[in-house]
Amino acid sequence: MQSHRLRLDIGKRLPQALASKEFKPFFQPQYSLRTGAVLGFELLCRWSPPEIGFVSPEVFISIAEQMHLLKTLDLELLESAVGCIRKLPAEVGLCLSVNASPASIQDSNYLDSLLELSCSLPNWCNLEVEITENSLISDGQCLKQALIRLQTQGVSIALDDFGSGYSNFGYLASFPFEKLKLDRTLIASINGDTGADLVSGVINLAHKLGLQVVAEGIESQFQLDWLRSEGCEIGQGYYLCKPLPQTEKQQLVAQLPSSMLSNPRI
Repeated sequence: MQSHRLRLDIGKRLPQALASKEFKPFFQPQYSLRTGAVLGFELLCRWSPPEIGFVSPEVFISIAEQMHLLKTLDLELLESAVGCIRKLPAEVGLCLSVNASPASIQDSNYLDSLLELSCSLPNWCNLEVEITENSLISDGQCLKQALIRLQTQGVSIALDDFGSGYSNFGYLASFPFEKLKLDRTLIASINGDTGADLVSGVINLAHKLGLQVVAEGIESQFQLDWLRSEGCEIGQGYYLCKPLPQTEKQQLVAQLPSSMLSNPRI
C-alpha cells in the first residue's frame, strides 16, 4: 500500500519536475579494458525531490513511460547533457551513450529532435543510442528502419542489457548494431565455471560478427581481469567508477587532452 501511494505521489510530481528541470544528468565513465583510457560516458538520470528524497530511476522511468512523458524526459536530459559536453575541452574524442525506448525511437518527431541534438554535439563527440534486447521483440521491422536512419546520420547503435532476457543471437546479425553490452547479471555469473563459459562464448560470437563488447556492472578485480583476458574491449561499473554528476565529470575529462587519463585498476 505504501509503495502504491508513493507511485501515485511520484506521478503527480513528474510533470512539474520536468517543467522545473529537476532531473539531472549523471555520467558513468566507460573505459578501454586494454589501456584504461576513458572512451566515453553513459548518460544516466537522477532525481531527488526534497520532499521524498532519492527516487530510483527504475521507478520514475516506468511511471514516466506510463504517463507518456518518457520521450520528453529523454530529450530534456539529452539536451542538458549536450550542453555539458559542449563545455568540455575540444579534441578529447568521446562517445556519449543514451538509452532510448522503442516507442521513442519509432516516433518521427523524437527522431528528428534526437538527430538535431546529435548535430549540435562537437565533432569530436559521437552519440550512441542503446536499445534494450527486450525492445526488439515487438514491431522489430519498424524499429530496425528507425535505427538504420539514425546510423546513416552518424549515430552509433548498441544492444543493451544482453543476457537479461531472451538472448536471441539472431538480433545481432539482423539489426545494425556496432556494440553489444553484456548485462550485469552475465558479468556476475563469470564467478562460476558455467557462467564463464557462457560469457566467453557470447564475447567470441560478438567478435565474429564484428561487434565491440561492453561489460556492464563490473564489481571486482577478478571480473575485470577475466574480461580483459577474454578480449572484452570496454567496461563500466562501480568498481571502476560510479556515475558522476556534471562537476565531477568535468574534472575527470579536464585531464584527458594531455594525459588520456587511465583508470589505475585496469
